[in-house]
This record gives sequence, structure tokens and C-alpha cells, in this order.
Amino acid sequence: MINTYLLVDDDDIFNFLHREVILQVDPTAKIDAYGSSNDAVAYLSQLADRGEPMPNYVFIDIRMPELNGFEMLDQMIALLSEAAFEHSRIFMLSSSLDEKDEARAKSYHMVTAFKGKPLTQESVGELLAK
Repeated sequence: MINTYLLVDDDDIFNFLHREVILQVDPTAKIDAYGSSNDAVAYLSQLADRGEPMPNYVFIDIRMPELNGFEMLDQMIALLSEAAFEHSRIFMLSSSLDEKDEARAKSYHMVTAFKGKPLTQESVGELLAK
């Protein structure tokens, strides 16, 4: 089975680095990456419109200029519902490990975990095992 991933981070370097780390852990991964949270929400809406499943794993940066990670989650819920992501694992990422951000991330039922950036092979392995 090929796992699908969605990376959402306005920093292209993090998207590139995280793609490489994920491929080291899961060499057959299909990875889509977006530097825009609005574009990522549009992509997810297109998947839903076509009746395609949501990605198995979604990694969302908290600090982004258009919609921050929490606003993106709210858009996902408003447009698609939490049920659309019942088979997805959603991870919130941040380079600043602010306890308020972690608490807020954990307040979303659909969020599996909060993790610091950058991702490593070890942290990706741990997240995929959740």
C-alpha cells in the first residue's frame, strides 16, 4: 500500500527537507507539498469533489501568512467536516514549541500530534507509528 502525504509549510526549505526525510522512512510515499495554506485547502476540496480519499498523513505548519495552521484546520472542518479526515493522521508542526500552540493543537479532535520542526527520521517514524 502506498501512503499519501500532504505537507503544508510556507517555507519551501522545510517542505523539501521534510519530503526527503519522509522518503527515507517511507520510500514509496506519494507526497504533495504546498507553500500556501489556501492552496492546500483548495487541493483537499478538489480531492473531496472527485470522491478521492484524503491523504493518510497531513503535516501542517502552525505559523503561516495566509491562514495559520489553526485557521487552516477550521477551513478544513468548515468545507469538508472532520469526518472526511477519519482515516487521516494530522500533525501540527512548529519551530517554536509554544505550550499554548501545543494545547490549542491538542484541542482539535482531528489532530494526532504536535511536533517541533524540523522533522527527523526518528520523529517521522514515531509519528507514523501513532
